[in-house]
Amino acid sequence: MTLEAILLDLENRLADKENEKLLLQEKHAKLELEKSKLEEALEKEKTQRMKAEEARYAAQEKFERARLESNIGES
Repeated sequence: MTLEAILLDLENRLADKENEKLLLQEKHAKLELEKSKLEEALEKEKTQRMKAEEARYAAQEKFERARLESNIGES
């Protein structure tokens, strides 16, 4: 194998490695984007659950007050 052929082979290998690196970087970027979307969805779900829990507590408190007022009115 000539020196020129060896250099060409090494350049091709280097180009292949660079291409592989770029593909991995692209895959990493896509995964980061997906992770970000999932984290955002999780935060949204947490917020909705907190609001639902607050609404449940408010309804429970309203019910208890109405029951208490009803008991006081009956006395």
